[in-house]
Amino acid sequence: MREFDTPGENIEVEYQFCVGGGGGKYQGRGYGTVDDGGGARKVDAFIVETRLERGDVVITSKRCDFTKAVNSRDGINIDCASPYALGRTHYAGDGRIYIDIDNDGRSGTWYDLPGSIPLP
Repeated sequence: MREFDTPGENIEVEYQFCVGGGGGKYQGRGYGTVDDGGGARKVDAFIVETRLERGDVVITSKRCDFTKAVNSRDGINIDCASPYALGRTHYAGDGRIYIDIDNDGRSGTWYDLPGSIPLP
């Protein structure tokens, strides 16, 4: 869990990545929660980037924008999956989160998160 200093109550973010799929089709999947948002503008941007990788090379990726949800609700699920890719070995899920905190006088920052263990 990571806490970010935001206007009003701080937001708390928990997030992790994995690989999903089967039958030769796989995707990077990210899932987690944001708590203590909502009720006030907390962020100017909150974006999750989920990647399917092999040996730290990006195979597919997707960015999901949760800015509106973080600002409007407390206790939200934030799930983001990359497109599927064909193949069968050594894939890992990885990604990062971009947060631009409202009224802090700075631009946003990308935060790299731990990826999953590669599939055998």
